[in-house]
Amino acid sequence: MITNIAVPLLEKFSNQNKKTVQRLKWNEIDEQLYRDTISEKLSDIREDKTTSENIKTLTSILLKASHLAVPSKITKLKGPKWKASPKVRKHLKTCKQLYSKWKALGKPENHQSKQDLKSEKKKLRSQQRQEQATDRRKQIMDNPSSELFFKLINRNKSKSKTETSGLEIDGKFDFSSQNQSRAFANYYEDLSLPKENEYDNAYLELCQIRQKIVEETFSQNLPSMDPYTEKEVKQAIEFLNTGKSADEHGICAEHLKYAQHTVVPVITKIFNKILQERKVPVDFKSGILTPVLKKEKNPSLVNSYRGITVTPVLSKLHEFCILGKLFINSGTDLQFGFTAGLWPLFASLIISECKCEISSALSLYLATVDVQSAFDVVQHTILLDKLLDRGTHPDIWLLIKDFYSGLTSKVKWQGEFSDSFNIQQGVRQGGILSTHLYKIFVEDLLKELEENSLGFILGTIYCGAPTCADDVALLSSNPEELQVMLNILQRYANQHQYTIHPTKSKIIHYKSSKNPEPYSWNMSGKEISASEETVLWV
Repeated sequence: MITNIAVPLLEKFSNQNKKTVQRLKWNEIDEQLYRDTISEKLSDIREDKTTSENIKTLTSILLKASHLAVPSKITKLKGPKWKASPKVRKHLKTCKQLYSKWKALGKPENHQSKQDLKSEKKKLRSQQRQEQATDRRKQIMDNPSSELFFKLINRNKSKSKTETSGLEIDGKFDFSSQNQSRAFANYYEDLSLPKENEYDNAYLELCQIRQKIVEETFSQNLPSMDPYTEKEVKQAIEFLNTGKSADEHGICAEHLKYAQHTVVPVITKIFNKILQERKVPVDFKSGILTPVLKKEKNPSLVNSYRGITVTPVLSKLHEFCILGKLFINSGTDLQFGFTAGLWPLFASLIISECKCEISSALSLYLATVDVQSAFDVVQHTILLDKLLDRGTHPDIWLLIKDFYSGLTSKVKWQGEFSDSFNIQQGVRQGGILSTHLYKIFVEDLLKELEENSLGFILGTIYCGAPTCADDVALLSSNPEELQVMLNILQRYANQHQYTIHPTKSKIIHYKSSKNPEPYSWNMSGKEISASEETVLWV
C-alpha cells in the first residue's frame, strides 16, 4: 500500500519571517502613569460615536497606556533560556569546521566529510540532552516544590496535546501548517452548519413560529430592563482571570483590572447603549479557535480535536454582565457540571450509593451516553425558545439573539491563522455564557425523566439521570425501563437537532446474586449490549 505524503520544502532560517513575542510584566506596572494616560484619552470616547467606534477607541487607549506604563520582555516561542556548556561549545565549533570543509568540497552527497558532520551533530544533540536532563534533576533536588514538579510534568505533556507533525487531509498526510489550519477551519465550519434534513424539524418549526410572534410583541413599547450599574461592571471585571493570553486585539484582563476606577464609568455607558439598542457590536462576535487534542484520540485526525475559542476580553466582560441579569436557577438537582458548589465527583457518588443499594433481588443498569460534538451543535432557535420558557426579559432575550447572529471564528494552529468563517449553530467552548446556555438546552430532558419517575429511586430521592454538562448517565433497576429512558433521550436528541452515538454509548449491568437473563437495548436501530466498563465525565 502506497501512502501519499506531502512534505513542504525546507526554507533557510534567514529567509523565514523572524517573530518575537513580548510579554507584559504587570507586576512592575507604573499604576499612576497607566491610569493617568488612560484618563487623558477617555474624552475621545463620545456618545455621538457608534458603539463599535468607541470600543475600538477604548482598546487603542488601553494598548497605548500599557505600552508606556508596563515593562515588557521578549519571550521565546519554544523552550527555556539555555547557555552552552564548554563541552557543547566544543561540539558546535567542530560542527562548524566540518560544515565549512564539506561546503568547500561542493557539498557532495556520498563523501566522508558529510558522514563526519552527521556523526558530530549526533554527538552534539546527545550532549545537549544529557545536560538538560541533569539540569532538571538538579532543579528538583536543590529547590524541591510541588509547583516546580507539576511545571516539569506539564511541559513534557503539553506538546502532544496541542500539535501534531502530520495531519490527514483528504486521505493524505500533510505537514504544511497552512494547509492544516485550513483543514481545521473547514471541519469546524461544517460542524457549525445546521443539518436540519437529518432530524425531525416539526419542533424547530414550532419554535420559529412562536419566536416570530414573540418578536412582534417585543416590538411594542414594553418596559425596559434596569440598566447596568457601575457596581455590576466592577464585579464582572473581578470575575476575569488574570495570567491569560491576550485576545486578538492585544487586550487581557490586567488591562481592565489595573484601571477599574478609570474605565468602569465609560464601559458602563457603552454596555448600556448596547442594552438600549439591543445590538451586540461586531467586535464582540469574533473569536480565535484553537484545536486541542481530546484524551486518547488519534492526533492525525481533525475530528480528534476539541475547538476552544478565545473571545475578546471586553466581550467576556459583557457576557458576565448579561449572566448577572439572566437569573439562571436550575430546574433539576442532577446537573453537576459547571454549577457553583457542585463537582462531577458528586455525580459519581450518586452512582456509588445506588450500587451499594443493590439487594439480592435487584440489579442496577448504568448507561453512559455519548453526544457528538455537543457544544458545537446547539440549535440557536431552540435555545432561544427555552430562554423564553424561563421568562427571560425581552431586552436580554433580544440581546442574546443578536449575539448569536453573525458569530465568526478563525482557527489558530502552529502560528498560522485561517480565514474567518461563520458560526450558525453551537455555543463556543470558552465563552462565559456557553456552559449556562447548554445546561438550559438539555434541562428539559432531565426534568422529563424525573417528573415521570423513570430511573433509579434511592428511598425517596430520584437518582435516575446524574449529569455533568453534556455527559448523561442513566440509572435503572429494570432493563425495560432503561429502554424507555433511552427512547426518550433519542426522541429529545432528534427534536433538538443533535446526534447520539449508539456505538460509543455504553451500558453496564451491575448484577445481583441472582443472575438474570441476558438483555440488549437499542438506539437508532442499533443494538447496545451490556459492557464490562465505561468512562464517566472526562
